[in-house]
Amino acid sequence: MALDPNKTFFNLNIAWLNTLGGWEFFNFQARKSYGYASQSISQLEVSQFNDWDTDFIAGSGGVEELRIDASETITVRSQQLTKDQIAAIARIKLSRRVQDVTNPYKPINVIVNKGSFQYYTDADKRRTIEFNITYPKINIQTG
Repeated sequence: MALDPNKTFFNLNIAWLNTLGGWEFFNFQARKSYGYASQSISQLEVSQFNDWDTDFIAGSGGVEELRIDASETITVRSQQLTKDQIAAIARIKLSRRVQDVTNPYKPINVIVNKGSFQYYTDADKRRTIEFNITYPKINIQTG
């Protein structure tokens, strides 16, 4: 899956299972940041010498990457929200199933980064929420 940042001008529809087992939906409309996350890299040290007298003595060789596991990531940001909306949407971080449903015919399971987070501070005038999601692994050539 290749992400297209221009596909719907900032819209990203996310669905998640709530604590009662029902689905919650929200359209995140603020600017997103797109990137990649490399989970693991397998390498092999190779000893390939073009000139035995020079290369072997100098200890030159190299490293070849055999496998790279990577995923596309998005930093999701919301538009301005009410205190109640923030409290409800923050539960996405606690959900065991989250999906990108921007294309309702092809929902994609994603992983929301877990860990401690703060979603509201007293007397905030601007209320937004931000979190990272990771898409399934990208198929990369292996050696």
